[in-house]
Amino acid sequence: FVGGDDAVPTLAALLKDAELREDARLTLERIPGRASTRALEAAAKSGPAKFRPHLEQSLRHRRMTMKAIGVKA
Repeated sequence: FVGGDDAVPTLAALLKDAELREDARLTLERIPGRASTRALEAAAKSGPAKFRPHLEQSLRHRRMTMKAIGVKA
């Protein structure tokens, strides 16, 4: 579950693989930066309908910040 922008294209491609998409999604969720967010957003728009709720959950997790959940830093 560790990687950087260089891993995003490979992981984004794995989102199309029925056996590996969940691992790829969880990995992308944990990679900081805009590239992984864009990959999740693109998959949520074009991926299989039954997998979209999982992708949307990952996007919600990426948007969570201390401020967003009401915790003072």
